[in-house]
Amino acid sequence: DDDVLVKINKRHTNDQVLKLVEKCKQHNIMASLSFMVGFPWNPEKDFEETILLIEKIKNINSNTEILLFIFSPYLGTPLYETALEYGMDFPDSLEGWSKYTYEKSNAPWIDNHLLKKINRYISFFGTKDMPPNIAEFLQGGKNDKLAK
Repeated sequence: DDDVLVKINKRHTNDQVLKLVEKCKQHNIMASLSFMVGFPWNPEKDFEETILLIEKIKNINSNTEILLFIFSPYLGTPLYETALEYGMDFPDSLEGWSKYTYEKSNAPWIDNHLLKKINRYISFFGTKDMPPNIAEFLQGGKNDKLAK
């Protein structure tokens, strides 16, 4: 939501993103947008609101490419310090960092249920046949296995 955008120092609002998508559609430009979920402040709400925003985007222009990522802060950034404050564990050696991956969540505030939901959507957004009504699709449309 817009509160999260302020906390992560983004200089736009969700309304501005929707206007951008509309302009891209008017000029036949395929937008590619990336989103990050799983911030420590309210990960479930953040995720749900992000999915609703993506659904609005797809309703405006179903050709918009969507990329979804799990919050993975980098060493030395302000969000790294925030993650530490919320209990995220990071490697403490070079060997540990060599095995560290940003492809899964190491965040203690993301429970297994939410992580599975996020990963389903990450897989889902990788498909080319994604309809604009994401929720309906995941509740038993064309590809019921994603909803489970």
